[in-house]
Amino acid sequence: MEQYQYEPLSTSGKQVRFVVLHPRVPSRPEEIRVSIFENPLEAERRVIPSFMALSYVWGDTDKRRDLTVVDLGEDAGAHNLTSPKRLSVTANLAEALTYLPWRENHTILWVDAICINQEDMDERAEQVKLMAEIYTSAERVLAWLGPPTHDSDLAMKLLQRIGDSLDVDWTSLEIRAKESQWTRESGLASMYFSLLLDLSFQLPWDGAESQALENLFNRPWFERLWIRQEITLGSEQAALICGSSSIHWSGFRKAALFLHKKAKDPSHPRFEHWRERTALVADICIHGRTWLGQLLRQMQRTECTDARDRVYGILGILPTVSAGVADRIWPDYRKPVERVYQELLVAEMVATDRADLLSECFMPKDSKDSSTPTPTWRPSWVPNWTVKRGWNLYMTQQCADGQSTVAAFCPNPGTLHIMGVLVATIVDVLEFPSLLIDMLEDKNDKLAEQPRQIPPVVALIKEIAEKLDLSDTAHYRPSPGCTVFEALCYALSGGGHLKDHLSEEMTNTFTPSMAQFKRLVKFALEFEDNAASARQPDADVKVDITLCANSMIHACRERALLVTREGYIGAGAVAAQPGDRIAVLPGCMRPLVLRPQKSLGNSTTTSDTEHDNNTYTVVGPCNAHGLNWGEALLGPLPDGMTFIWSPSGPDRDAGPAFRNNRTGEETVADPRIDWDLLETDSKELAFVQKAAAAGTISGPAKADNATYYKRPDVVYFSKKGVAFENLNLV
Repeated sequence: MEQYQYEPLSTSGKQVRFVVLHPRVPSRPEEIRVSIFENPLEAERRVIPSFMALSYVWGDTDKRRDLTVVDLGEDAGAHNLTSPKRLSVTANLAEALTYLPWRENHTILWVDAICINQEDMDERAEQVKLMAEIYTSAERVLAWLGPPTHDSDLAMKLLQRIGDSLDVDWTSLEIRAKESQWTRESGLASMYFSLLLDLSFQLPWDGAESQALENLFNRPWFERLWIRQEITLGSEQAALICGSSSIHWSGFRKAALFLHKKAKDPSHPRFEHWRERTALVADICIHGRTWLGQLLRQMQRTECTDARDRVYGILGILPTVSAGVADRIWPDYRKPVERVYQELLVAEMVATDRADLLSECFMPKDSKDSSTPTPTWRPSWVPNWTVKRGWNLYMTQQCADGQSTVAAFCPNPGTLHIMGVLVATIVDVLEFPSLLIDMLEDKNDKLAEQPRQIPPVVALIKEIAEKLDLSDTAHYRPSPGCTVFEALCYALSGGGHLKDHLSEEMTNTFTPSMAQFKRLVKFALEFEDNAASARQPDADVKVDITLCANSMIHACRERALLVTREGYIGAGAVAAQPGDRIAVLPGCMRPLVLRPQKSLGNSTTTSDTEHDNNTYTVVGPCNAHGLNWGEALLGPLPDGMTFIWSPSGPDRDAGPAFRNNRTGEETVADPRIDWDLLETDSKELAFVQKAAAAGTISGPAKADNATYYKRPDVVYFSKKGVAFENLNLV
């Protein structure tokens, strides 16, 4: 048969192709026959009443099968084919079409590999822009997980039972058990299921059910980037299919979130992998509650064939606060990848007046064992989301900029002019040793090198203590009332991811407190190697070591301890060097480590002592007590006020808030800001509001009959005496 040739889509309206999957011919059961026809996507113009969209993994592009494309008839809007044609697709797609239900009926589908001419770059770009609408318009999204295995039916049935027996508040992510036919079982079955639904009860690792769930979650579908948009935008009728078993998306997402939160045995060799895998699957269910940067970091753990899709593949599922970004992005697969990423960052600045994506930049550190330098990514102020990660890079939310608006513009594609304050110069960089990482990844060969009685986390703290004065009375200049001892605790915790700075809804039994970090560090400082047998940690300290070490494994990964000339102590990108500067930029929640550059002709090079026209490259984000919560622009918080993270956003997503320690009251209005100077008549520009009746400021602005206030900006801060510089990022 001749190869099928695509005709160009009509340019009138939102035109797409659909595919009709024909019933099997008994004499040729292996043949997959389809018809392809063009139709408007808009429901009022569409000839067909409904269609289903397929979500699947393309698979190995070298393993292919031919479909038979047959004529559907002129009256259905198809091109009249004089004879059947062949269309090559991946074996994975052919397998999915073989297993789909309704084999005896004509089934109308939208399948990207068939309905989009993949060789036409212009068509691909136009159709990608319609992807969100396509999956939203589908009557049902069918997610093909793959063919059956010996335990896939068991896993699917177990997920169905869990989903039937739970309710989830998708605002707070609170999970509650409910009565179902499975909870009403008697005898041992009832006892087993009760334990299964207990979040604190660890799954038996080697049980058949646990292995079946793990095997199912390890399937490639969960790793694919595009499926997050596809399954999320589908209706509640969306279904996951594995072999001949299926489960509704509404039930699966409840079960997936539950398994992510369920207790796991950290001593088991597969603990780290299973924890990361359940987190990957749970991300599919809750990404709408994240920041844009966090969503993009999630995508770094997924697979896609084109790096541009790390932007184009999420335009339909952007967080609410970044929804306007999608309108400013036009897919074009001919653009360089770094240009696509730059356009996203600039679109965020225009749509939200924020530049938080700047803090997603991480300059790689060249390996000492490698003779080949790490390839340079330019411009440095554009995050490199092509880097694939097997785990979620930990980034605590900070508020270094006082929730202000960005002041920046792009004079050319490679340069960003932005206002900022240079607050410190790095004089010492202490890379967190791999010992801590090895401890929690169960690499016992490294642990064996340490005295059995000395917890590796204690050895890490003792090594740092040799460089710093950690006495309780050591004054910490950048933050009055704080000590170097406390500043180190903040750095090790990731900048303040502690119960002390989180609302109750955002903590659990695994969230450490400042008191626990202090006890751990104090124990480490007092620990003597030669008295190991006599000085073992008591039960409370053992708990502190466990909780704090689990927190540190995330906070310290790919980080180094930073010490500055001005006295700040924090943690930042492992590529940081002495001579780098720390800057606070309006509109960017995290302080940035910048490297001064000097010009040599048309090139820009690093200089330890001089720079030209305030030109810098971005090394990465950092945290430091005394900079994390807006002190560089607004000064310290008033006595009795504590900075916290609270679910105060438009979708109950986490946002900055301030707690009055005397009254326990919380407010989103920063007490250091003169809000009356920021009053605005524009509701669109409003950041917080004051209700006419209550007279208290809250946010974000929604209600009518209220006074509105915009975010503080460079003009506001300048009037308060803040000295900004024009920084050129390259």
